[in-house]
Amino acid sequence: MKTEKLSDLFFNNILELPVWVKQVLYKKTRKNLSDTLQKYFNFLNPEGLLQDQVPKITKKGLRILAGDLHDLNEMEMIFLTNVKEEFSLFDIALTNYWPFEACAKILLKLIKEECVFKLETEVNMSLLEFIAGRIKTGDILRRLGLIDASQINDALQYQKEKKAIGVNEKIADILVNMNYVTKDDVEILIKLKEDSQRNFVMSSGLTVVKTDDDILKKSMLENLQREHKRLSHENAILKERLKKLIEITKYY
Repeated sequence: MKTEKLSDLFFNNILELPVWVKQVLYKKTRKNLSDTLQKYFNFLNPEGLLQDQVPKITKKGLRILAGDLHDLNEMEMIFLTNVKEEFSLFDIALTNYWPFEACAKILLKLIKEECVFKLETEVNMSLLEFIAGRIKTGDILRRLGLIDASQINDALQYQKEKKAIGVNEKIADILVNMNYVTKDDVEILIKLKEDSQRNFVMSSGLTVVKTDDDILKKSMLENLQREHKRLSHENAILKERLKKLIEITKYY
């Protein structure tokens, strides 16, 4: 059975809200979201949001799902199944109640195991590695083209000199102090990484039913109530998966 995309349920719920409700939501969120997120779009996602990327499964990945021997764990198999269903990274994280960091780590492993193809752009691959903790802030700044190798070397040399006299400074802070990058550049990356470690549960709610047919309305409401009950039941199961995730991520 194809897994339901929780984001579809959520966004459909918003779209079906009464106009007078949507007007208030739009007014209250427009300026805040625009001011807050514009720098993230310009800085981090010039080639498209990482979260919107839809990974592509390989022949090896398909064989594993068909029953070939493998050493993938439960979460990796769930991820691979979602990839086959053409879920975006956004939907994979939301549907399974995983932090985005967990998705990044699993995807990188599946790419290494040749079960999933690399993402199309190097920027998004670099962001994936940064979120997963595979590369550091200085590395991602260089890959994003904000600094070059000589500037990193300058910062490393300065860090080494400071360490020799008992002063420990982070590379990111040194790069800011040297005016190679701005404080905003560093804070955007740190915020992205920190937020990617957080669990986010998106509730689908009950969609507003729009129909003049009382029998159809009753049927639709009953279906929605069953769906809500199913999701509530799955939520309890997925909370148990989160406990496993905490243990699993210790070994990545």
